[in-house]
Amino acid sequence: MVRHYLENPLIAGFLRDVPVGLLVLDSDPPRVPVHQSLLWEAIRVDGRQWELVGRFPQKRGQGSRRGDIFLYRLKDHEGVKPARVPSQLAAAGDF
Repeated sequence: MVRHYLENPLIAGFLRDVPVGLLVLDSDPPRVPVHQSLLWEAIRVDGRQWELVGRFPQKRGQGSRRGDIFLYRLKDHEGVKPARVPSQLAAAGDF
């Protein structure tokens, strides 16, 4: 059930409705989470709703560099009444 919801193209709306105030995305994770592309797509599709707060470089070790960490803020989310999170997602606890 959780997997079906995450594949749904309404993920951008879900992020707004909860609301998710801050979103941290790793542009080069060691292991790419299943939801990674969905979150990047949500930022792209709903770009005017998200503000890039910061971009932070990462290093694996001396001389080795990974992609950056991006921090986005959902604009005007303060004071928004949260939506009800489907019980399947709340129980999963990893989204």
